[in-house]
Amino acid sequence: MVNTITNTPIADNGVVTQTIDKRYLLSDVDVAKFITYGYHMVELDLPASFHEQIAQQLDGLQSNPGDAITETIPELWQVLEHPAVVGALTSLLGHNYRINSHRHWHCKEPDSPYMHWHQDSTNNRNTQIDRFLGLYYPRTITPEMGPTIIVPGTQFRNAPT
Repeated sequence: MVNTITNTPIADNGVVTQTIDKRYLLSDVDVAKFITYGYHMVELDLPASFHEQIAQQLDGLQSNPGDAITETIPELWQVLEHPAVVGALTSLLGHNYRINSHRHWHCKEPDSPYMHWHQDSTNNRNTQIDRFLGLYYPRTITPEMGPTIIVPGTQFRNAPT
């Protein structure tokens, strides 16, 4: 029997109760590293065909759906609802976290103009972990695609943009 706890995350339009496999909760060391560096990588054990299906749907979009990306490609919820993601978010945000309605597809083709530094929130940072910025890559990122970086420590930055 799997050692589980009940959680009530996910869903903008209501609370969804789900069972969390305790094996996916972060260790104290993982949480300390997150606090120090500001990020935690989660590897999902979903089939490569699942990720490729999402990538193909993204490639086929005629325009950017903005915050409606999960309505346009509902399979993305399977990423957010994956036990490893739920375990990490529960470990960092607590049992009753909610997924923010802001979600956006950022796609820069090779050799396209560069994107300036980007942040998804204003500079009202504090030392409490009360939100996250998740990045999902359905395909391997190559150097030709340009950089995506995380600047360690900026999760607590409180200065003008």
